[in-house]
Amino acid sequence: MNIRLSEEQRHALQASADQPLPVEDEQSRKVYYLLNEEAFLHLQGLQSEHEHECQERLRGLIDEGIRSPGVPADEAFARLRAVADELTRSHP
Repeated sequence: MNIRLSEEQRHALQASADQPLPVEDEQSRKVYYLLNEEAFLHLQGLQSEHEHECQERLRGLIDEGIRSPGVPADEAFARLRAVADELTRSHP
């Protein structure tokens, strides 16, 4: 679905110097951002990279737990949960 820009939006985008342009929905009061395709793809790539790093870190912890039979399951799950929480907080 492609939505066409209004003249007001076009002028605001031109004045924004390629910065994301906040747009507020008057009914819901939610704020959305208009940005060009290049910026969107860049952000998408950063998100994918972060998700990949998180998956690799969690895999490493799981592998470490499998190779460390002396660690009680409760402790291993607590460590895994702590890292997962940390990764969640580090990703806006």
